[in-house]
Order: sequence, then structure tokens, then C-alpha cells
Amino acid sequence: MGKRQLYKLKDNPKYHSLVAPLRESEVKKINQQIIIDGYVGKVPVWGSTLLGEYEKYYLYREWCVPFDLYYVQCKNQEEALLWVCKTQLERTDLNNSMRNYLIGKRYNIECALTAHDAAVNRKACTDKRGKPIIIQNFEYEKSPHWVAASIAEKFGVGIDTILRYSKYARAIDYIRLVESDYISLHLSGAIQMSMATAISISEMSEAEIHKTCSAIAAEKTDRLWRSETREYFKQLKVKNDQPQIQIPEGSIKDMPKYNPNSEIESLALTIPSWISSIERVRSVTDMNAVDDASKDKLWGALVRLKIAADIMMSAMRGDTNG
Repeated sequence: MGKRQLYKLKDNPKYHSLVAPLRESEVKKINQQIIIDGYVGKVPVWGSTLLGEYEKYYLYREWCVPFDLYYVQCKNQEEALLWVCKTQLERTDLNNSMRNYLIGKRYNIECALTAHDAAVNRKACTDKRGKPIIIQNFEYEKSPHWVAASIAEKFGVGIDTILRYSKYARAIDYIRLVESDYISLHLSGAIQMSMATAISISEMSEAEIHKTCSAIAAEKTDRLWRSETREYFKQLKVKNDQPQIQIPEGSIKDMPKYNPNSEIESLALTIPSWISSIERVRSVTDMNAVDDASKDKLWGALVRLKIAADIMMSAMRGDTNG
């Protein structure tokens, strides 16, 4: 055991972003323990970089209390990230957004380690006759399907759910590059956002991400986007599910036959008029003269239209995962 010291450690956002902050009451409790007892346990590090217990570390520094380090054994950055994910997923106080993100992140990291291990650590050698052989005995040499199945079993969900969490985690990481504060608020539970909305936002341009995140943050939820698009498809389903009118005998030739394609064909014929209207307004409007309130109103409508289109295309592909 090393001597307790007032260590100065590195706080890398790449690892810190995977650690859910403690509740204010828990931070106050740790603070009181440090004041009274002077020491409340080790701080985990990889080299000189913190991998958790951030509140404890900064309170130690604030009160000038020497502390011990717990050295995490990792060969590379991916293993350090994986250790943080696994450790955090043992907590019982995670909200659903953070938990789902960490599960997806864990899957993505394990797949990356699998690919890295297969590409770099496979060792070539020769047998007694000088014939080349390959030694394959590596910790992470497993297929992505095996990784998904293993994690799915651990958390009691299906493989499709793990793959959906994986997409969500990649979307969160991408949006964070543009709107880090927004993602921090979302993962803390302050802003509600569905996985489907996160994935849709991640496919936008940087300017679109800024505006969309600002609009959702103002409402504290993406309910507006989701409710309007769901209501549209709900009404569409109700129309399609309505019982067919009973056709009197002898009038079959006179009655039109039910066409399951009619709603889709009608929508396909209507959309060009929307496009034409958008192009017309864009061509005749001086955007510099339009006030921000009007722009924000149209922006919100266009975002809802984009999400509705994404949902419709997913439905046509038969994707039920959202």
C-alpha cells in the first residue's frame, strides 16, 4: 500500500462523462465524513488519470486531506473505458437514460476490443516442420453477436435491445461533440429524450443539432416531437383498422374494392406539394428579415416532419425497434 498523499490527478472528460454524478445529499454526506474522519476510502486511477469517485477526490483536495489510490490494471484506453462502464453499471441509482447509454457504450467498446485483438494480437509462428500456424488465444477474440448475447443475458434483455442501445450510445457520443451541456442534462435526467429522437438528431448537421437541442431543452422533453408524430401514425392506423362496410348482395360490381395501398399512395402524391411549398417559401423569403420567433416555429415543424419521415421509413423497412 502506498503512502497517503494529496495527489493531483488528471480529470479526463472521456472517462468523467461515463460517471453519473452523485446526488447532492450523498456529496454532503461524504463531505461530513471527510471533515469528521479525515479519510473515506481510495480513489480509482489508471496511471495518473481518475476513473471515478470524482466528488470524493475534489473534496479531498478542497480539505487538503491525504488519500490512497486504487490502481486499475488496463492495457489501453479502451480497457479503461470498459472498466468505468462495468463499474458504473453496478450502481443502483442510475436513471434509465444513463443505464441504457452505458450498456450500449459497453457493447461498442467490447466490439472495438474484439476487432483490435483480432487484428493486432494474433501471433504467427511455425510448427516443427516450419509450416506457418496461427495461435488464436485472446481475451477479446469473440464475435459481435457473442458480445451482444453475453451482455443481453447479464442485463435480462434481448440482443435486439442491446443493438438498439448501441445505436443510442453512438448517437449520444456524436451529439456530445456539438452539444455537451445538453447531453449532460439528458443523461442526468433533467431533459427527457427518446432513443429514436437521439438517433435522428445525430444524423443532422451541426447547425441543426444546435437548434434542435435548444428547442428540446426549452421544453425539458422531446414529448412534442414524439407525440405529434405518434398521433399521426395512430390516426393512420385507426383508418386502416376500421371495419369494412358491409356490401349488400348484388352490388359487388358497383362497389370499389378495398385497396390497402391507398393511404400510402395518397401520402406519396401529397408530399411533392409540401416540397414545392418549402422551396417556394425559401426562394421568395428574405430570411434576414424574418424574426427569430417565426424561424423557431418553422424550425420545430420541420424537425417534427423529419422525425415523422424517419419513423415512416423505419416502418416500411419493417424495423420495430424505433
